Amino acid sequence: EYHTCPYKDCDSQRLREMMKREGISDNHIENILSMKASASFTKACQAHFLAKHDPTVTKVDLDGIGQHPNLYFERSRLYHEQKCKGVSTKRRRLETTQLH
Repeated sequence: EYHTCPYKDCDSQRLREMMKREGISDNHIENILSMKASASFTKACQAHFLAKHDPTVTKVDLDGIGQHPNLYFERSRLYHEQKCKGVSTKRRRLETTQLH
């Protein structure tokens, strides 16, 4: 099994293009690339995660993100699962309110 860290192994221009395609804002991109430039690879990964997962929507646990891609994936899955449950709960509350 082999995995690599894009913040260690990819050049900044390639990362910039990738993040733009993902819809990450220019401010977030500059912040992430600044962390890469200072060799703060784990922090860059965590900042990328936060740029893709709004912490105001649901609690985001950054512990361990940047250590292994499977953990990034698992935390992302949990985030989206919680986000969907929150939307479902809000929708039910709205529907119940509209019935009365």
